[in-house]
Amino acid sequence: MAEEKKERQPLSIKNLADLKRHIQVGTELVATAHQYHPDIVGLTRVVTKVQTNGFYSKIKDQPEHKWSTCNYGKGGWTPFGKASDYRFNGSEIQVLNRRKNDGSVLYAIEIYGQENQMSETNKEENSMNERERLHRQAERCSSTVVK
Repeated sequence: MAEEKKERQPLSIKNLADLKRHIQVGTELVATAHQYHPDIVGLTRVVTKVQTNGFYSKIKDQPEHKWSTCNYGKGGWTPFGKASDYRFNGSEIQVLNRRKNDGSVLYAIEIYGQENQMSETNKEENSMNERERLHRQAERCSSTVVK
């Protein structure tokens, strides 16, 4: 039974736009290196809130961790930098240290997709407008009614 469980693989991110597309509430990420906070390396973080300029994340299954309780309980803040501040190496994303401006890596992360992926039906219904959704729902109901 244990062999049937698939080991999760990190997503392959190609550029900053791709990274922003994958950062959603519930997305998990793991720091593989950090220049100033080595204690965070290896901990799985879960995105709790996404904004256009960055995102908040908490330590998974550790609500009392110092990085989970900061920012009034939203978790640690990670801003999106400029595209030139990133190096994308397959599944690893390296963020360069802009303060030093010497090409050194501030931190590196791997992104993992959400565990509870939406089914194709739910994705389809979320992408259509309300009128179309209700119309399709009515069609499904009328096809099940015995005439």
